[in-house]
Amino acid sequence: MRPTALPLVLALAFTLASVVLGPIAGCGGSSGELHGSICSVYDCSYNTVSIRNVSDPQEPITTVQVDFTDGPVNETVERAAVVVCDVSSFVKGEPLPATDVRRVGVDQIGFPTLKQATCTFSTDLAVGGQVSGEFQAVFTTEMGTDRALYGNFEGPLQETGI
Repeated sequence: MRPTALPLVLALAFTLASVVLGPIAGCGGSSGELHGSICSVYDCSYNTVSIRNVSDPQEPITTVQVDFTDGPVNETVERAAVVVCDVSSFVKGEPLPATDVRRVGVDQIGFPTLKQATCTFSTDLAVGGQVSGEFQAVFTTEMGTDRALYGNFEGPLQETGI
């Protein structure tokens, strides 16, 4: 190998290692994924995932909300998806009802009517602890066809009082 090619090879190796190992090195943050047939009709892009306990903080956790947003959750931020999970009968690894799956956009156009949805958590639920899970939702359009949205999420469960 020529001496001038070595820096290029090292740079490529470092870039490849960053791409492959980057998600592992970033432990502690939040991540997620959205996909499904509804994403061909609605914008499912986001860059932030927030997982929040939206139950009464003085009571056991009964409701967890997962927000897929383009920034910190506040009154005005758009949300590619909001998934509200009823965890009052929580069993790790078992599907639980999702009571609401919606989109919040400045255009005020939301998802169609929710037909059915579930959330499944693969970890225990403890405020401040890392949680991970997945959800699936089916919507019925005005034309009577079904559209699906699937996703997964991982990150710290934040406390958010009601």
